[in-house]
Amino acid sequence: MIRAAGFGDMTAAGEIYVSGHWAAYRGAVPYASLRALNADVEGQSLQGELGKPQSVFLVAVNRAGRVVGFALGGVTDADATLGGLAELHVDRRYRRRGVGRLLTKAIAQRLGAMGVNKLTAVVAKCKRPRRSDR
Repeated sequence: MIRAAGFGDMTAAGEIYVSGHWAAYRGAVPYASLRALNADVEGQSLQGELGKPQSVFLVAVNRAGRVVGFALGGVTDADATLGGLAELHVDRRYRRRGVGRLLTKAIAQRLGAMGVNKLTAVVAKCKRPRRSDR
């Protein structure tokens, strides 16, 4: 299920953010940069996006109600018809199950309702996925 993120989701979102960065950037950025990531700090930073009128922050939850992914997007300041997908992260145990696709679709729908008709995203491809990343 996809729903709006709330304050109670930020610990899980921070953990997913950190583990996603480790999976994506290991070997591509300095090890010290990855070691400096802290799930609590990242969760607090993400919490700052809650309630912003131009932002959409969604979480994917499993049947038990556990957060297994999140997406953060918003309307750009320069053009109200242009939106951006700033973050998209899925718990490694739920990757390749369509969670990212559902989050992306939900972000696009919510931003579309806000007048956005173009959506951009920056995708970093730092390494080839390994079996353990899938």
